[in-house]
Amino acid sequence: MPLDSLLGFERAPRDEGERKRADEARARLGDAAALFAFDPAAHCAPTKVDLNAPALGGASARDEHADLEATFEFTCRDASRVGFVEVGLFDAFSRLQRLDVQAATRKGQMKLTLKRPARRIALVR
Repeated sequence: MPLDSLLGFERAPRDEGERKRADEARARLGDAAALFAFDPAAHCAPTKVDLNAPALGGASARDEHADLEATFEFTCRDASRVGFVEVGLFDAFSRLQRLDVQAATRKGQMKLTLKRPARRIALVR
């Protein structure tokens, strides 16, 4: 997602206030259980979070478009019972307005757009 949706800027932080916002965003993104709540019947737990945003690490001071790429991995005791996922990204990031979702499950593939204030992605067809 564009860093602007998370922070209000798309480059490396320039001052202490921006560095603080970037650190807070990284901390929120690291809490996968707060961002994604799976159907309790599946007994899912987060196992890995991988964040890739060089500008947040100060790697790029250029004023150009910068994105965040994130991978959130969960392990489920019974993945076949995941009927929905509650997404907490809108609560965590007030600038975020829309999520384009693509999902591939054993029952097929789907694509949808989740717009604020919606939170639920139904995975059962």
